[in-house]
Amino acid sequence: MANGSGWRRVNTHDEDNLVSELVCVRSYAFRPEADLGRSVLKAAGIESVIIADDASGMRPLGGLMNRGVLLCVREEDAERADDVLAEGEEPAQ
Repeated sequence: MANGSGWRRVNTHDEDNLVSELVCVRSYAFRPEADLGRSVLKAAGIESVIIADDASGMRPLGGLMNRGVLLCVREEDAERADDVLAEGEEPAQ
């Protein structure tokens, strides 16, 4: 995903009603995994948001029934975020 071909784009509105492009760089099965990824990005100085349909953690399997728990960053941070997250992942076997 380093080239961004697998990233999902999400439109959001900020307090000034400006649309920002978010790019979802990872999809996780469970919210704690997404929380860990968000912490890694925060330590690297990259802001991120978690998008999940799990009733704020009250339905932990909610993400499995839908699209997973998404970890998203601003479009301009996507490539760097992908690199930072990839550093901590085990290589595919």
